[in-house]
Amino acid sequence: KKKSEYFVKAFKEELGWEFDNVPCATFYQWIKVPARYKNAEEFCDELLTKSGVVMVPGTAFGKYGEGHVRVSIVCSIEELQEVVRRMKEDGFTY
Repeated sequence: KKKSEYFVKAFKEELGWEFDNVPCATFYQWIKVPARYKNAEEFCDELLTKSGVVMVPGTAFGKYGEGHVRVSIVCSIEELQEVVRRMKEDGFTY
């Protein structure tokens, strides 16, 4: 739970995302794609190209995933901190 709490707090405070809930029994989180992207695939492609961060477009899990990405939080807190740092540095705020 500690990693999921860190993830949600960092994404809210550092990157401006909003969350309805904190994942307690799972190792991933769904997040909404900022409106400036035409779809989740565009967001994921740009994030990978600019920041070297991999997220999965929600559409990989079905049509209702559009507009969202799924983020795995199985890595260490230090690695999550690096993801947040890269995203913030490269302008991937909500």
